[in-house]
Amino acid sequence: MPIDLESFREGYRVRTKMNELQELCSQSAVDRLFRTLERNVDIMALDRHNTSQINFESSLKQAVNIVTMFTDFDKYLAEHHYLLSDATLSRDLAFLKGSKDSFRKELRRLYVLRDGLLSALDHGNVLRDFVYPNEA
Repeated sequence: MPIDLESFREGYRVRTKMNELQELCSQSAVDRLFRTLERNVDIMALDRHNTSQINFESSLKQAVNIVTMFTDFDKYLAEHHYLLSDATLSRDLAFLKGSKDSFRKELRRLYVLRDGLLSALDHGNVLRDFVYPNEA
């Protein structure tokens, strides 16, 4: 039986995207990102120091990038839904969904903790739609 080269390529692309997201959402990376966000929000609340603002916005952009990658990946999977018939890939995707849910939970906690501060920033809509998908 010949190999379906297109399916093989798409499967490889999905695995590459999944690996990249898994790395960005590893527990240590997420912990570090959210610790940085929280610490700099605390500093900004006390003193509008420029450095904390820059650090905070840099970390926030990183969070936005991860959210955007998840959104793009979901769209990609919707377009290539036939890939979900691969049992190994489905198992890995379930694991990735767990990472996505954890990331969403951490972001939601930061939202609640900081009483909408994130909403007021440039990327507020992107993050809000990810944190509260049912309201988007």
